[in-house]
Amino acid sequence: MDDVRIEWMKNKVYLGLGIDDPLVFDDLLIRDDAQNEDEIKRFLNVTPNENTSSLIFYTLTRVEEIEVEVEIEPEIVEVPNDDEKLLAEATVDGPVEEQPAEIDNAPKQETSPPKKEHKKGDKKRTKKSKKDKDKKDKLKDKEKEAAANAAAEEEARKAAEEERKRLEELAAQEASLQEEAEKQIVETKIIIQKVQRKVLYTCRKQLPAELVNVDSFYFLRHGNDSVVVPSDITEADALLPSYFEYGRMTSNSLLMLEQILMHIYMPLLSCNGQQGKIYMNENISSSQDALSAMNLPQDDLVDNLELKQIHQHAILRDEFLINMEKFTSHVNHTIQQLESEIRLDIPDIPLDDDIQAITKDKDTLNKLEGTLDSWEKAISTIVENELKKVPRGSGPLAEIDFWRQRNSTLSALSEQLQLPYVRKVIEILTAANSHSLSSFEYNRSEMIKYYTEAKDNVRFLSTLERHFKNLTHGSGFSVVIDTVPSMMNALRMVWIISRHYNRDERMVPLMERIAWELAERVSRVINIKTILKETPEQVKIKTVEAKKMLEIWKDTYFEVRAKIEASGRDSRWEFDRKRLFEKTDYMASICRSLFDVAQVLEEFKNIFGPELKAVTGDPKRIDDVLKRVNGLIKPIEQVQFDPFSLRYQLSWREVMDSFHREVLLIEDEAKNFIDDSFKTLRSAEGAFDMLLNFRHIRSRDAINSQMMRKFNDILVQFEKE
Repeated sequence: MDDVRIEWMKNKVYLGLGIDDPLVFDDLLIRDDAQNEDEIKRFLNVTPNENTSSLIFYTLTRVEEIEVEVEIEPEIVEVPNDDEKLLAEATVDGPVEEQPAEIDNAPKQETSPPKKEHKKGDKKRTKKSKKDKDKKDKLKDKEKEAAANAAAEEEARKAAEEERKRLEELAAQEASLQEEAEKQIVETKIIIQKVQRKVLYTCRKQLPAELVNVDSFYFLRHGNDSVVVPSDITEADALLPSYFEYGRMTSNSLLMLEQILMHIYMPLLSCNGQQGKIYMNENISSSQDALSAMNLPQDDLVDNLELKQIHQHAILRDEFLINMEKFTSHVNHTIQQLESEIRLDIPDIPLDDDIQAITKDKDTLNKLEGTLDSWEKAISTIVENELKKVPRGSGPLAEIDFWRQRNSTLSALSEQLQLPYVRKVIEILTAANSHSLSSFEYNRSEMIKYYTEAKDNVRFLSTLERHFKNLTHGSGFSVVIDTVPSMMNALRMVWIISRHYNRDERMVPLMERIAWELAERVSRVINIKTILKETPEQVKIKTVEAKKMLEIWKDTYFEVRAKIEASGRDSRWEFDRKRLFEKTDYMASICRSLFDVAQVLEEFKNIFGPELKAVTGDPKRIDDVLKRVNGLIKPIEQVQFDPFSLRYQLSWREVMDSFHREVLLIEDEAKNFIDDSFKTLRSAEGAFDMLLNFRHIRSRDAINSQMMRKFNDILVQFEKE
């Protein structure tokens, strides 16, 4: 890929859309004679306008038929086993007849010689020779038998050897057949398969209407300059993000829009994102009155014209933020309406205009009663679920959102109950005196009661919404200070007119939410870990305004309460003051303590500055004192607890007591240093001018009085000079 910018975009698109096939993007570039590649290059190089500032990528899944070459499985040659082979051979050669072996030692018939007459002596010899002959015959018979046995053993041995050779031959034949089967040529064939393949597309400005529910990845151009061409992908990762806004859009575009507004743009515009000098500048104009009330200097803060411009920008931003909040609420309401599961099942039962005829049809009546029972269960379930819900959040805007959501849910259900078909079913069952109606009417009346309450609460709380948004999203404490009195009067009107917020159990939790929002705002801006790193002047401005805001909340409450009591017509505000003011009163005291810390730092730094160094001629000792002064805030910044929490009152008091003890030690050291330094002054005239200036600079009272007593030392030095 020649253009590194396109490769960088490819990587982002692959990551965003979950593509892993490396050929998908290449296919996009070469498709349609490379028109898509030309379009991407125009997006990168041409100065964008409102129609060409966006580029969108999306994928579609296509089913394609492809040719695939597959192997044909060879026919398996069955090789007979040994028993089968033996049986086959026996069948071919015919049965083998067994011949009985001749037995050599079988008795033989002997031809007896002709009988002769012998004499008596001959008879004895004849008997003896016969016995010898018999012995010889027996011996011969044994020899013949042994020879026959040896011959039989030899024949058996030869037969076994022949059988072994035959089996070896069979095994060799089997191995040869198996080898031939394996050597057969593998045959293949072509088949058609259907596969799913991702195809990447691109478009400008917006997705086609039929593809609004498809996941996509977008790039938005910044500025009018063409996009720089990096040398490699590493440089592209570093440079190109500054030229684009890019991200993924899911199929649920409304939900994504709501989340982007709520979690990205609104926090960026709200007070939560304002830091440092921006915050200070926006609040300087409103802080000057508070500073003057405490006899604080106001010289050389910021040019008045610049202050007015910053203040106007803050007002515009707040106005835009409030409108964005309202738009986000409408988006949320639309999502709920579109995705609502609050639907009454409408059966496919035809209903004629003749009600009397339908009431006589028992089968139809039974079906309609079953439908009514299902509607009753749906209404009961929805109402039960709504009563279990609580506001999502601790601030007052969560209370309004809670009632809006309930009103939206029950409104959708109420509208469905007004459908002509539903009214027709109720009319028919009323004419038929159905027993199911009583239970249905009870649940419907309960739903209408809660719906009326929600609608009434939304109407009255909407009059407070702008005030609540100023509390939450206002650019500074000054906006809140201006908002609290009018908000308290609006709360009084709601208390008088509303049918539901005229009771303690409703109004006290709402006011408690307001107190929580004020406290939360102070804890976000007055961060104990970081605020003392700012200049003492900035710290004093923030703490003074925070304290004033918390105090005006309580003071305005008692003013409105007095007006209600003076009227004598309305119910009095006898609310639990501990729930409403304990937290805010304590936070106001913490703000006062932090103001005192900043005041101490400022007073020490006002004295131990360049003028004193020039007069005394001992800058090292002054720097040592300043180091101890700067070290005063370390124990405060390093606390391991929330100083605004009521649980840690004693711990915070110990920290402040330690701070004041250290201040007294530094004061004593400073006074000793001043005594020593004024005895060895460099210039009497310079010291005299410095003392005159210190008379108009706020400093520690003990040190200031110590220095004012140094005029005598200056006169002594003047006489020496």
